[in-house]
Amino acid sequence: VGSNGFPGLVGSFQHDTTSLWQEMGVSFYRHDVVWGEVEASQDVFDFSPTNLPFALNHDSIISTSAANGFKPPLVMLVFTAPWASTGPPAGPNFRAQYQSFYPPQNVADWQDYVDRTVQHFMAPPYNVQYFEVWNEPYAEFWTGTKEQYVDMILIPAAQIVHSYGGKVVAPAWAGASPQEMNDWLNYNNAWQHVDILSVHFNWADRDIFYSDWLATGKLEGLWYTEVSGFVEAGNPYFIADLYPEAMDWFLRHDWSSPDKYKIIYWTDGVTLSTGEFLINQDASQAYLTDQGKAMRTFTDVFSEPLDVYAGSVVAPGVTASYAFKTATKVIVALEGVGAGTVLTVGDLGSQTVVDEVLATDVVSGNATALLFTQTGSQVDVQVPAGDAYRYVSVGISVTGGLPTAPTDLTVSGPN
Repeated sequence: VGSNGFPGLVGSFQHDTTSLWQEMGVSFYRHDVVWGEVEASQDVFDFSPTNLPFALNHDSIISTSAANGFKPPLVMLVFTAPWASTGPPAGPNFRAQYQSFYPPQNVADWQDYVDRTVQHFMAPPYNVQYFEVWNEPYAEFWTGTKEQYVDMILIPAAQIVHSYGGKVVAPAWAGASPQEMNDWLNYNNAWQHVDILSVHFNWADRDIFYSDWLATGKLEGLWYTEVSGFVEAGNPYFIADLYPEAMDWFLRHDWSSPDKYKIIYWTDGVTLSTGEFLINQDASQAYLTDQGKAMRTFTDVFSEPLDVYAGSVVAPGVTASYAFKTATKVIVALEGVGAGTVLTVGDLGSQTVVDEVLATDVVSGNATALLFTQTGSQVDVQVPAGDAYRYVSVGISVTGGLPTAPTDLTVSGPN
C-alpha cells in the first residue's frame, strides 16, 4: 500500500506527518523529482532546492523516510525545465505554466537530468529502484505528440535507468482507453523499454491490462500509481470498496512477488479542501481524515500473510463480498450490508473450532463481537444492519493444523 505525497514536514503549517503515515500502515510513496527544480539553470544541479516555489528537499525527504522505516519511493522523472522547453515563456511559478509540459529543445538535456537523477537516487542512502517516466502524457501534462513522448522522453530515460540496473514504470496513463495506451506503447516498440505498467484510476480495465501486457509476459507488473476517492469525494467507504476487491483480483492473477502489483493512493493531501485525502491539518495539528482512518483499518485487518479463501461464502443481500484466509482466521469484506445479513462461511474443515467472530468498523477500526452458530465445518454469523460493518473476521482454532492455511503465498499482507 502506498500513497502520493511523502511522510514528513508538509503543507502550509509544516506539521510532521510521519507518525500518521506509520499509523495508516502506508510504507511506500510516489515522489516527483521535477527537472526544473533540481536543475533550475543548465548544468547546475541541486537535489535539495529551497529557493524555488514549491521546491522540495528531495535528499532529506527520501533519506529521512528511509531512516523511519519507509521503503524507497517510486521516483517520478517529470516535466521539462523552463530553460530547456520549446514552449512559450512562463511566469515565476513554473509548475503552474504549460511551458513545463512542452518537449525539450534538446534530448541531450533531458538525458543529462535523468542520468544525474537516477545515479544520485539509486545510491545509498536513497536506494531507489523504480522510476516513473513522466505523468499522464495523454492528458494535460504533455503537449507534444505520441511520437515525441516515446522517442524524446520515454526511450532515452528508460535506457539510462536500465543502464544503472533500475526499473522503468510507465506511462502513468489516464484520460483515454486501454487501446489508445496500447497504441502509444506499441509505437517504436516502446513497451520493450518498460518493466511495470502504470495507470491511473482505470480499475475497470484491469483485465485488459493483464491480458495485453502481463499474461503475454511483455511486462512484469501493474501499478495503479493514482487511485482515490476523487471520483467519490467524501465517501469514507472508498477504500473499503476498492481495496479488498483489488487484493482479491491480485491474488487470483499470480501475485507471485511483492512488487508485481501496487496501489498508490492519491494523495496524502494535508489540505483543508476535499474529503478524498488521507491527511488533513490545521494550525494546531495534522490528523487522519475518514479516508486515512479507513486506510489504517484496512492495513490493520489485513496485516497477516493471506490468500483467497476458496471455501463457500454466502451473504444474501449484500452488494459484494471478498473472502480471504490466514493461518488463524477467515476474513470477509462485505460491501453494502444494508439491512443486515446472515453470513455463512463453509468448508472450514472437520476439526475447525470457531473461537470468535468480530465485525470491524472500516473507519474507526472498532471491533464488535457478533453472534454465530457453528455446525460442523460451517459457521453462520448474524451481521447487523449498517454500512459500518464491512470486515468480518472469523477467528478459528484447530488441533493438528488448519486445513485452509495458506501454502503458496509470498506476499505478506497488503504492504
